[in-house]
Amino acid sequence: MKNAAAFFVFAVFVLLFSLAAEAGQTLAIQGTVAEFTLSAQDGQSYDIEDSGKGRELVNLGPKLVEVTGSVDEDEWGKIIRVTSYKVLGDVPDPAPEEADMEGAEDGENDAAGKKEGPAAP
Repeated sequence: MKNAAAFFVFAVFVLLFSLAAEAGQTLAIQGTVAEFTLSAQDGQSYDIEDSGKGRELVNLGPKLVEVTGSVDEDEWGKIIRVTSYKVLGDVPDPAPEEADMEGAEDGENDAAGKKEGPAAP
């Protein structure tokens, strides 16, 4: 019985240790930074801690970056404490939307969504 209890305590210790190590792990993440959010290329999103290198990174404006730092998670999501970063480039402007020209000649697609014509007397 003592062996089973000792094994249980050991298993709990290992589990807690692995969770603690995972919570504060250091990662290198590529993505785009805008305001206080790092949007990783894998689709995950991280809040950038407002201190030191994180504040410096945020002040650069929208950029494509590689960020190294420790990641923690709280009730609002993942937070990265930036230890270093490298700017890889500017964030490209979004492509302009194609205009829908169907119905343009007869006024179907005007700003009000109504056909334009002479004003009623």
